[in-house]
Amino acid sequence: MGSYKQARSLSRHLWDTNEELFDFFALDFHDEATGLNGNFITDQALFLNNVIRVILREYKRQMKHTRTQVVSPESVVIVAHSMGGIVARTAELLPNYKKHSIQHVVALGVPYDTPWFTFDPEMRAVYDRMQSKRDIKDDVVYVSIAGGHKDTLVHTSWTSVDTVTKPSRAFAVLASAIPAVKTPVDHFCLLWCHQLLKVVAQSLYKVVDLETRELLSSPSVRLAIAKETTEGLIVPATMVAGFMILYAYVLGLLYVVVKFFSLL
Repeated sequence: MGSYKQARSLSRHLWDTNEELFDFFALDFHDEATGLNGNFITDQALFLNNVIRVILREYKRQMKHTRTQVVSPESVVIVAHSMGGIVARTAELLPNYKKHSIQHVVALGVPYDTPWFTFDPEMRAVYDRMQSKRDIKDDVVYVSIAGGHKDTLVHTSWTSVDTVTKPSRAFAVLASAIPAVKTPVDHFCLLWCHQLLKVVAQSLYKVVDLETRELLSSPSVRLAIAKETTEGLIVPATMVAGFMILYAYVLGLLYVVVKFFSLL
């Protein structure tokens, strides 16, 4: 979301994983400044729901005309970057949302816990709405990947999914904790880091039933597969925040020591 160009690297990795399994759609909002105005989020979420309805309806129409035995899909997977993840979550809470049409969300550097800026009351309303609906019954799985200390736009603790859904439906992981990555990633690098996107593509491939081309029905199984594929450190928000404070403290102490010796 944001610009169609953001989807190029991931679509390539999904193509390399399986050329026929995935159809890739990108929403292009011409780099609209979504993080600065809550009305942008709501408008984009409404549009996202309409797009999903059209996509699913088109699949059903094609299946009917080709008389294939394959069942048309009933849901989509969302891969969202930054405020795109807030748009996707907001979409699930709007009246035009098609029930169960979003079942799996991979969030790259998404500030679920805290907004960048709250210049307008609508932005605060968006976050309040998400937090008030945290316990609604649904089967959506959330995989939140944080860039780490190199992401200077979205603090790691902001990517906690605790305010979005129940712990049994989501987990958060640092990019540096993924064995294939092993390094912090800045906010925009989350979109094109090949080591990271390869893992994301593999995690999506493994949660699809290859016979029906549908997502595995059990959210707990999908969550377990996502954890196993990333093999990262699963961290609650409090632990992430504590880690970042400790990291900053150590860096500050190191600077003081180096500065002290330079004066000798």
